[in-house]
Amino acid sequence: SDSDSDSDSDSNQCADDNTAGRVLFEGAERYITAIAVNNNVTKVVCGRFTDCYNRAYEVVPLTIIFIVMGLVALFAFPVMLTQDVGPAIFYFTLAAVPMWLNMISSRSPEMMLRLFRFDFLFMSGNMIMFTMCLAWELGWDQRSMAVLVAILPTCWTLITADACNSDFEFNGRKINFAVSTVLITVIILLNELGLYHTARDPELIVQLNSGKWCMSPCNLTAANDTPWKTTSVYNLRSIGDMRGVYVLVYCVHVLIKSSRRPNECGSFDYSARRRWVSTVSEAESSNSSIQRPLNLASEAAPERADRSAEQGQEDAAVVERNRMDLNARSRRLVNSLEDDDMVILYAPVREFALTEGPAATFLCRIMEVCCVTDAQKKAAAVNLWMDDNRNLEEIAWLPLYILSFASMCNVIPHVFTYLITINLFDVARVLFRYNFEAMRLSTENTFLFWIPLVSATAAMAVAGISFGEGGDHGAQLFCFVTYVSFIVLISFADCDLSRKRVTEGPSHVVNFGALALFSMWAMFFSLGAFPTARNVVFTVRVGYRDVTMDL
Repeated sequence: SDSDSDSDSDSNQCADDNTAGRVLFEGAERYITAIAVNNNVTKVVCGRFTDCYNRAYEVVPLTIIFIVMGLVALFAFPVMLTQDVGPAIFYFTLAAVPMWLNMISSRSPEMMLRLFRFDFLFMSGNMIMFTMCLAWELGWDQRSMAVLVAILPTCWTLITADACNSDFEFNGRKINFAVSTVLITVIILLNELGLYHTARDPELIVQLNSGKWCMSPCNLTAANDTPWKTTSVYNLRSIGDMRGVYVLVYCVHVLIKSSRRPNECGSFDYSARRRWVSTVSEAESSNSSIQRPLNLASEAAPERADRSAEQGQEDAAVVERNRMDLNARSRRLVNSLEDDDMVILYAPVREFALTEGPAATFLCRIMEVCCVTDAQKKAAAVNLWMDDNRNLEEIAWLPLYILSFASMCNVIPHVFTYLITINLFDVARVLFRYNFEAMRLSTENTFLFWIPLVSATAAMAVAGISFGEGGDHGAQLFCFVTYVSFIVLISFADCDLSRKRVTEGPSHVVNFGALALFSMWAMFFSLGAFPTARNVVFTVRVGYRDVTMDL
């Protein structure tokens, strides 16, 4: 079991508390999926000629040849962009096409369908935006075509790496993502420094209320902006390079993960489900079968033959509940295998158990770091007091938010903006009772934690600068409280391991309410509905060019 190292000691400390127990994080997918190695894109495209295709690779080391050609072409590409080489860059970059075609040929169609989730679509959108903005800068000439036929498909092979049926490629992921990290970094740096030959610096000007837009220079300006009629300027180079930074973060994330856990997928994760276990003995019984081989049931029986009949039935129930087996389609596939056939197994891994109780809360850990004596009892007392006084705050949370929002629009006196501060009590109450170890594990997720956190931080900073130009400190405080609420109530939502929350599941009211409130705030802010918000425009010198940023 991948339980936290001090879970046993914490369990003994908290066993007498009615809130103590263990929470098991189990894979939501209960079956192992088997994929035939020879069931890949090559078989779909070539059909009965697949054997001829495979024999060609056995006779000639085409994979190595294609990789060398592709790497030379890709790393020469950004250097050639800084020079006037004409159409030659397009034909030279075509050498990378066989490399990404060879990589895609090893993908499993079934696993590629399973990859169509939020993180896959998010990264695909960023890659398309990154390459499209770069192509727009280059003027849609031969260099732009080189971006679309070489850079974009190569980037796309990165996010489908988990679906490859090739041991050579899967085991070499670290090299692949390390090279991609360097390449994308070079492309972004040269672009931001303005070193690409004859590259434009296009700006998109949008009038949000009317929907009018144009590329600079044009007659749309922000000179006559009024509330609900604002004009925004977007620098396509900055937008594209920011999408490239997201791709870069993804490459670094998979590089680190594949180095630490070489047998695990880089981005294809099953969702987890939580289960509350009230007693230490039941938790230990579950943990004994939390890592499950395929023949778990048959192996568990001899170990428990000396127990009583009642204990044996309980153990059998635990094992059956935690049993991991092939799904029906995979079982048929395995049963039909020939002697030389091979399959790849995809199974949930890294299931673990966390101790829940007063000693495991965020407040208790902070007190221990601050060397507070008897931290566990004091943290439990503080959490109990805040829970006893939470009813009024829970009822007043939404009205206070609405009053503060209305005061920012000057519908009511502006002093009401500061009422949002009262909501920090409820945010602190929720934060203090969170499980500290669960919060630490949440920070390991790039897509569901770090990218939203960085985006929210940038949004708060921009809003704070905008309201600061108008001298509205109440609105700045509103943005800060909203930012903290987002982190605590949304980003760390899975860290509430109380019995009620684990048993009943997450509160969708909070999620939908946050979506509605944040969307309304973003719309009002973008359309200039807040009178004290200022459209701040400043210029930064980056390399050989001036970058204009419209906050």
